[in-house]
Amino acid sequence: MTIMPLQAAEHADSDRSDRLAAGRLTLAWALAELPPHIRMVLLLFVAGYPTHEIAVWAGTSNGAIKSLINRGRTRLRAQDAG
Repeated sequence: MTIMPLQAAEHADSDRSDRLAAGRLTLAWALAELPPHIRMVLLLFVAGYPTHEIAVWAGTSNGAIKSLINRGRTRLRAQDAG
């Protein structure tokens, strides 16, 4: 274990916080670029709702919801790579 001086540790924490904030902003922008129906399904899924409950809410099949989740993930990865 490395022991850092207090000032160095505070600076490291600040850097981590800055990177985390930048990552959240990047994710928010990426989500905003998704079609609304895909964004909503992804957000519900990430919030912990099971796919079958999202399907009931959306009035579609469980398979369709899984497909939308996959499409959303694929688009987010493509945005991250681009």
